[in-house]
Amino acid sequence: MIPKLEYNALKQALGWVRECPQSMDSEGTANEGLPAGILPELPPELPEDPQSDEEFLKRLHVALFDIELVEGTLVCPESGREFPVNDGIPNMLLNDDEAEGGAAAIAAAAAAAAAAAAA
Repeated sequence: MIPKLEYNALKQALGWVRECPQSMDSEGTANEGLPAGILPELPPELPEDPQSDEEFLKRLHVALFDIELVEGTLVCPESGREFPVNDGIPNMLLNDDEAEGGAAAIAAAAAAAAAAAAA
């Protein structure tokens, strides 16, 4: 069993990666996308018994574990918030104004933690 695999979301993400240009030139023009055959082709629907389908498992492994974002942006599908990725490291920290209650809530939580530690 493959728990919690959102198969349609995975296929949609692979489609986006296929369509995405590899890079931009110095004038901001997008270069060609990925060459054909680089990304695995997955079947339209999750196979009935995916655990016993060796070829499917190999392709799924590539899709889940062998694709890396080195430079670019991750976008939250719920909020639309963009998170930059530099040198393969996503920066998913929220700005103070984006955190619930902002800086005041962070300061209050730090003060409460310090008071609890002192007690």
